[in-house]
Amino acid sequence: MHEAGLGHREIVRRTCRGWQEEQLQTRRRGTERPRSTQERGEDRLLRRRAIQDPWEPSRSVGINWIRAIGHRVSMSTIHRRIRSFGLGSYRSNSRFPLTPHHKIIKLQWCQARQHWLREWNDIIFSDESRFYLWHSDGRTRVRRPRGEGYNLQFVRRRHTGLTPVVMVWGGTFMGDRYFLTSI
Repeated sequence: MHEAGLGHREIVRRTCRGWQEEQLQTRRRGTERPRSTQERGEDRLLRRRAIQDPWEPSRSVGINWIRAIGHRVSMSTIHRRIRSFGLGSYRSNSRFPLTPHHKIIKLQWCQARQHWLREWNDIIFSDESRFYLWHSDGRTRVRRPRGEGYNLQFVRRRHTGLTPVVMVWGGTFMGDRYFLTSI
């Protein structure tokens, strides 16, 4: 086969297929490294601990879990197990605390404009970003299932008081855009 111009991979593949067809040789599954945790009990405990407090860092969850199970497991194994449960580590979204009155006003505003077509051409859409000057912006990470970013269980309430910051503001409307910066 080599003299016919076939590569080593193709030769091995054809040979294995021939052996399997003649049932002279069955292909064994590849050997894997044995798991360092027991799937039923230990992984279930880790899942419970990871879901119990989504704001606790994965390292703390892992350290407490290692103490509970009584044997050493690497942090990469812990992170891999937590990801296998469908939980990822994401930066948490934040929101202003809305009162029931705020919610009613927002709903009324949307209902009044639900049939607009050309009127949207006269509207400016804008957004701003806040950059703290002297301290951390308080961004925290949260463990949550994918697509659950706005579930209130995983959203952090934002501070609404006065704080020295640099605000960058931008807006866009039909056919144009502009940006402003203020301190």
